[in-house]
Amino acid sequence: MEPMYAENETVFWHRLVETFKHAYGHRTSLGDIHYEPGVAETYNNLLSSSFAAETRKLISDDRTYTDFGHYGANFTNENDKGTANIAVLAPNGDAIAVTSTVNSQ
Repeated sequence: MEPMYAENETVFWHRLVETFKHAYGHRTSLGDIHYEPGVAETYNNLLSSSFAAETRKLISDDRTYTDFGHYGANFTNENDKGTANIAVLAPNGDAIAVTSTVNSQ
């Protein structure tokens, strides 16, 4: 963010929000690297100073964009007919689990 600093507070906050939009957009390409090895490139990009420099070039001080693709978002959906489960265990021993199934019919 250092190169995005501006004395003008309005410009600085605009740049900050636009930066967050890019980070949030690219998160759509993330996943568990152990099961989706293709996401390694996205992780590496998000940590790369050259990728950050390229992203800064996409930020204008006088406009925003309605196209999610401008921010790197990937909303392609696969036809999922699977089951997802999440379980959380709290430090005090409380636990909760949620399972969701997408039926094929």
